[in-house]
Amino acid sequence: MLTIAATDPANPYGTTLKWPASAKAAAGQAPAIHADEESAGRAPTRTVGALVVLVNGALAAYLPRGGRQIVVYLADDEPARSSTGRALARALARLARDESRGGLLIAEVNGQEPARHPIAPYLIEAGFNPSAMGFQMLKVARGA
Repeated sequence: MLTIAATDPANPYGTTLKWPASAKAAAGQAPAIHADEESAGRAPTRTVGALVVLVNGALAAYLPRGGRQIVVYLADDEPARSSTGRALARALARLARDESRGGLLIAEVNGQEPARHPIAPYLIEAGFNPSAMGFQMLKVARGA
């Protein structure tokens, strides 16, 4: 798994490859782009401050600047869904614990409450805490 800036030349999405319209598109199928995602401004773009998480070279998530509303791309079939979900949750946990951040609050996943998305059990497994505002992980203070 690799977490990089959306603008990084190593990120092929948005230049060489089109952004997938949904998780089904990331799995090789081609559904139409969801109008509600575009109108809500959740469609991925190569903007400064945005991040992408690649798992085995495939797009697993897009985090806009701030990271509160993320777009997740999980395969429909197993075991790809579970392995991508676990790897993505670990990458998000590592990002939350990063020295430059004060933690991470995921308030929305693909336009819905994070608890309703299939990524929820993987986030809990990785150490995120469900709350009224979403899934949260605070940075652990060193020496505490």
